[in-house]
Amino acid sequence: MHRWETNTVFSSMADFFVRVIVLRIVSVSSVAVVWSNIMSDGDTDFAFLVVGLLNGGVVVWRLNSIAVRSKKFDLQPQILLHFETKMYRITALHWSARDQKTGMSIVSFC
Repeated sequence: MHRWETNTVFSSMADFFVRVIVLRIVSVSSVAVVWSNIMSDGDTDFAFLVVGLLNGGVVVWRLNSIAVRSKKFDLQPQILLHFETKMYRITALHWSARDQKTGMSIVSFC
């Protein structure tokens, strides 16, 4: 038996902090993911990865495309946007391409 297990105050505080950490980890769990179509800014081809989180947050990543034939695997991930939607039950994300250079993401929740 560990020394901290005999101290009930410390043990209950440790249990509390473990629960807080678990709740924080769970709240940023990914629940929905969608990819955009491949777009270009002239120099680089890229795509957006939109991730819906359990806590209602939405994170938009930009990832450069990879060129398998030239063995160029430099994704250079960037977080472009992180916002809170106040929609705590995100169930799906959808990408709607308007044309080769634009599109939008739609968030669904219940």
